Amino acid sequence: MDEDDDGPRVITELTGASWARTWWQLLFSLVLYAILIVLVKIKERVIPRKKPSKAHPETFAVDEAYKHFIAVWVGDDDTGDLPQKELLQDFLACGQLIGSLLCVACWVVKAYRMEVPYCVHVLDCICCFLFFAHTVFVILRKGATATVLSAHVLVDCLTIPWLCLQKTPSIRGSSWLSPGYLRVYFVMSGTSTLAGSSNLEWLPEIAVKGAQTAVEFLGLIVLLAGTMWTLELLGETSFDDVYFAADMGDISFYQMVYFTFITMSTVGYGDYSPVTVLGRAFVFVLILVGVTFFSYATVQLVELQGLQASGKGRYRLSSARARRNGHVIVAGSAAQCGQRFAIEAFLRNLVADHESAPEVVILARTPCSEEVQSMLREPWARHVFYFIGSLLNSDDLERVCATKSKMTFVLCNINSSKPDDDDDANILRAATFTRQCPRAPLRLVVLRVNKLKVASNLGLPRSWCFALNSLKTSLAATNSLCPGVSTLVLNLVLRNVARPPHIRATDVPPWLARYMASTCYAMRGLMLDPSFAGKTFREAALECAKVGVLLLAVQSQETGQIVLNPSRMKLGRDTVAFGIDDGDDDYLEIADPRCADGPEVWVEALRECRRRTAAKRIHRVEQHTPAKQA
Repeated sequence: MDEDDDGPRVITELTGASWARTWWQLLFSLVLYAILIVLVKIKERVIPRKKPSKAHPETFAVDEAYKHFIAVWVGDDDTGDLPQKELLQDFLACGQLIGSLLCVACWVVKAYRMEVPYCVHVLDCICCFLFFAHTVFVILRKGATATVLSAHVLVDCLTIPWLCLQKTPSIRGSSWLSPGYLRVYFVMSGTSTLAGSSNLEWLPEIAVKGAQTAVEFLGLIVLLAGTMWTLELLGETSFDDVYFAADMGDISFYQMVYFTFITMSTVGYGDYSPVTVLGRAFVFVLILVGVTFFSYATVQLVELQGLQASGKGRYRLSSARARRNGHVIVAGSAAQCGQRFAIEAFLRNLVADHESAPEVVILARTPCSEEVQSMLREPWARHVFYFIGSLLNSDDLERVCATKSKMTFVLCNINSSKPDDDDDANILRAATFTRQCPRAPLRLVVLRVNKLKVASNLGLPRSWCFALNSLKTSLAATNSLCPGVSTLVLNLVLRNVARPPHIRATDVPPWLARYMASTCYAMRGLMLDPSFAGKTFREAALECAKVGVLLLAVQSQETGQIVLNPSRMKLGRDTVAFGIDDGDDDYLEIADPRCADGPEVWVEALRECRRRTAAKRIHRVEQHTPAKQA
């Protein structure tokens, strides 16, 4: 170390750090990261996930309670409509951010002192404990596989071991010089997480965005400056470059690569400059080529980004999920109607299993509506992509890799005002698709049962076509464990059965008389009387049974969805319910007085609740999730 009274202190001898120790740190961290990946893969194959079973109620209850806790307090990729409590998330994000800031500050202190003070080491160990807690939190939120394969765990492997072992001389890679400055990555990501939190809604949006941008810019400077300082501090490696004496100085091929890049990027440090006539003449060509290339590349990238953002780009099986599980295509009138509820439930079921679910490509002729865009921004839909195109166009099928898809679904619009036209259009799409991609599997869903024969006449296999009305009855009958429910469901869709005139009433067995009487029952929608507000569904069902109405389902005021037999759900005002009765007007005793004006009253209340809950979801998503490009 040289000391000068008139200038800053200059350290000329590097102690406690070398390239050998740095290589050992890097090698150990990468081996540790590889071991974690192998362990997670072994765990996936050896210990398969156990699905909860209702055959064991106590186990099922514990599993449901655990999933509810994770969804509400931790949050996951498919939280549904459960309101999330972001307090725990924000607390751990703040702990990660503050701990990472302290680690970066401690790294600067160690860089100036070239040693590890005891208090600094203790502070590093405490921060490492916070980092470990945050990693466990992320595993609970995203799963072990998604977490280990992320950049977060890689940075943890590069920093945490050497922050804890930096005062252990027996460890070969122990040194005061560690990659601790890489923790600034968590400062930037933590700032982004807090910026999207609802707990900061009281701050102006411009202030939050400005602070986030400033932190990310400073973090990027620290990240690059720390790397450059480390490389220059350690000096040349054992693989020294070979220089040749020339008129412009000592040069090598590596130095010319450096000079060419600096010149083409129009930075021009000036540390190297050609002195020969031919060399200086070639610099003109070099600069022209560089400017032309970067301009052309920039235009190409902007055009490609525009195509992707507008949905006119090309789908590629580039992600690990697509290569492992493939992709499916969702098309038809349900996809291009622009209404979220028409396809949301179907898409959620497709991507519910995070490990085996494929990527989903929505193909529609119309641009993506704001309602569907808000759905695609939600975490559960990160593997759902929207493309503009048609099953009738071969170029569009090539863009979405239709021949390589695992399945193509042509779905009907359940809210269509012209069901026959809707079915005809979907049948035409499906028939054209099978002619252009004869080996690609397809499933067609129409509204009317009589349209199945039309689809069969156009060459579509009968096993590929389904009618929504018949599916509702079949699913309700086959998925219920209640004895007699299949008979009840069939009676709702069959016409009334009456006693033939030539058979006397006394000759009809009592069970058959009750069965024929039950065929006149029908489904009814209604808006419950305001006196039911505050009661549970179970209590309301008992009240409705007194007037001959069998209450089956109600609309949730929180989600807008129809919930079947929610026994513990508390009802609110203007709750829309569905039940079965004999068709007379006895139901008016339990219905809102406005229902006497006709079914339009409860239908409008149903739609208003859906609009209100959808607006809340859109507002929540726009606050917490950045816009997603197609």
